[in-house]
Amino acid sequence: MLLQLKKKPFYPEGIMAMDGFGEASYFKRNPKLKKLKGNRNHALLNIGRQDTLHTGLKPQDIDLEILGSTSDYLIVDLKNNENLKLEDKIRFHVNYEALLIAMTSPYIKKKYIN
Repeated sequence: MLLQLKKKPFYPEGIMAMDGFGEASYFKRNPKLKKLKGNRNHALLNIGRQDTLHTGLKPQDIDLEILGSTSDYLIVDLKNNENLKLEDKIRFHVNYEALLIAMTSPYIKKKYIN
């Protein structure tokens, strides 16, 4: 679910350090993006590393880019999707590792369908 929507500069300003997990940020890993200018719609979703592995997620019905995650939130660039609003849900395909983590997470509500 979308918890926050904000227009932000496409490429962040300032010094970029490692994240809380010791990994370089999306922008630090992709320095060619520095030349891109303007603002983009960024969003926070209510799923994070305590819930699943963000690198194992692929959006199903929408073109967006996953920028990274914190323990609690998924950070995405919504690209040109102007019609999204707070509390909208985004569906993802998950790989095996992301599914395994989600299914064993006590923070994820599971619904079994026969």
